[in-house]
Amino acid sequence: MEDGIFPGDMAKYNEEDGRVLEQLLDQMRGIVRGDGQDKVERFFAVDNQFHDMVSQMGKNPLADKISRVVRTLTHAVRYETVSTMINTGRGEELLEAHSDLFETLRSRRQDNVEEIVRATASHGWGHRVDIKPEHEMEKVLFATDELTGLIGAAALMRPSKSVSDMELKSL
Repeated sequence: MEDGIFPGDMAKYNEEDGRVLEQLLDQMRGIVRGDGQDKVERFFAVDNQFHDMVSQMGKNPLADKISRVVRTLTHAVRYETVSTMINTGRGEELLEAHSDLFETLRSRRQDNVEEIVRATASHGWGHRVDIKPEHEMEKVLFATDELTGLIGAAALMRPSKSVSDMELKSL
């Protein structure tokens, strides 16, 4: 599914969407390179806006909804990753990853789509694919997939069958 969604986003990219993504990237740069007490929170909020925009670009409501659900379920892991990278001076790596994604969409380049798809697909290593996660983002996605399954199973065992009333200690 991943390699079908991203090309759809590329095909439907337009200049208006590009301006919004570029503004969000500028905000990310300002946060990472600037001062402030709440850099992690501010970066994470803009990161969510960035990925919301990317998931909406494909004009596929199902893909957009799946993307939002995954981001909601993986909030804590993603937040911790952003926090670690910013607090250890690796914020430029976050900027580079987002810039690469933006440039791929804008230029409709196919040369690094495989790398992006590989990072996304490697989260199924050992279950559905033989692509071992090697880079940090691939490892994060792999761990996130496992965590998402655990959260989903725990939610199904609750009377509400929902994560909305679940507390962390329930896991």
